[in-house]
Amino acid sequence: MAEYRSEGTFEKPYRTMNGIAMLLLAIALLALVALALAEMRNPAVAGIALFAFVFTVGGFFMLQPNEAGVLTLFGAYLGTERNPGLRWTLPWNSRRRVSVRARNNNIETLKVNDKRGNPVEIGAVVVWRVSDTPQALFDVEDFDQFVRVQSESALRHVATRYDYDEGEEHDPHVVTLRAGADVVAEALRTELQARVQLAGVKVEEAKLTHLAYAPEIAGAMLRRQQADAVIAARTKIVAGAVSMVELALKSLSEKKVVELDDERRASMVSNLMVVLCSDRDTQPVVNTGTLYTGIFHGGAQVLPAARRSGVVGRDRAPRAVGAEIRQRPGRIPAAGSARAARDRGEGGRGAAGEAQDPAVSGRGPVRSDHEMRQ
Repeated sequence: MAEYRSEGTFEKPYRTMNGIAMLLLAIALLALVALALAEMRNPAVAGIALFAFVFTVGGFFMLQPNEAGVLTLFGAYLGTERNPGLRWTLPWNSRRRVSVRARNNNIETLKVNDKRGNPVEIGAVVVWRVSDTPQALFDVEDFDQFVRVQSESALRHVATRYDYDEGEEHDPHVVTLRAGADVVAEALRTELQARVQLAGVKVEEAKLTHLAYAPEIAGAMLRRQQADAVIAARTKIVAGAVSMVELALKSLSEKKVVELDDERRASMVSNLMVVLCSDRDTQPVVNTGTLYTGIFHGGAQVLPAARRSGVVGRDRAPRAVGAEIRQRPGRIPAAGSARAARDRGEGGRGAAGEAQDPAVSGRGPVRSDHEMRQ
């Protein structure tokens, strides 16, 4: 067997005889025994024919398709017969049948740590067959059990070489268990083939059947994946909203629909971005007045009461029905401002007792004592 070991395989062919021909010979010998006892009355011939019949019958063995017969003589390996059907060999040759059909080895779900140390659950199925029959029988105790143990060991080792999923720094060249299932399966097949070569086994295919985070971290990892998905969606929404706002401003400018200064353009961009990027339906507000906030009278800004209340009558045009005084930022109230405010309050009353804008009442802008002296 040394020469076969050097070539990388133990198996060598062994030619046996056709069992059908030997069966006909056995039948003929049996008929000869009967004839010698009944007609010839010759016990010697009958004995020889009977011995030949027993010798012939002892060498029959049957092989099914995809089945091999390993023959040994007193512990020495003679060869392997792979021709199916009824075969015959010398009765003293030992015969052991080995199936060379494809087999499945379902690796149960294992809990292992990936490359980052996160516990994951992984399972696989391996398709294998016996390729070298003497190695399968003579080099290992039980080649079936040997393949099961080595499959589990190889799967554990391969899982620790890859990350479960892509990290924050995405690298398209990095293979992960989740995204590179085919690459991982091929790596598992290659490593398992190297491990079971000793048993004369060929690994046909290996595929992952189960892959998930361990229950103790599954919730946290699910939230992280959801956050990544939300960020990706928001990024796409913002990019689309910016392009739409840019297109709207460009169209308004080219068609000269309305002339907007920088402040109004910024307000329009802000409103459009809120509408387009909001995850809820926006509520429209109809502006029936001017876009600007109001008119400054001296050091104060007069705002219509309709702007404060947000309600304008349907049957009449918008007009100032009240006044609100806001001190301009950065201005120090002059002396007598309390009296000026009281005068403005008194001057803003109409005949019907409702507040009116000083500009509407005809009294003109109200000024403080300090401004009148100047």
